Amino acid sequence: MFESLGFRVLTASRGSAGLKLLNSNPVDAVVVDYEMPEMNGEAVASHIKHSLPQMPVVMFSGSSSVPGRVRNLVDAYCDKAESRETLVSTIKGVLANRTSHRSATPVYAA
Repeated sequence: MFESLGFRVLTASRGSAGLKLLNSNPVDAVVVDYEMPEMNGEAVASHIKHSLPQMPVVMFSGSSSVPGRVRNLVDAYCDKAESRETLVSTIKGVLANRTSHRSATPVYAA
């Protein structure tokens, strides 16, 4: 979906792989699920915010068990039941609020 909008997308099936992608590629925002193998989205978001506090992180999850503290940790939260347009709008919003960009082409890691 994002590639059709002109974005370059990097994907990972595990949190640790996503963090490796983030450390080795210019990324403008991260979209992360709450429930993932190995480490959950809270652990991934916490690691990102500790090492790169300005990196926008969007939690995109269908889980009903996402604690409030996680919603306070990330820059935005989108429920998977919402429309794709809502997710796109949310990501564009966090990018607009970002104070410094690391790359010229918007890139998302999930």
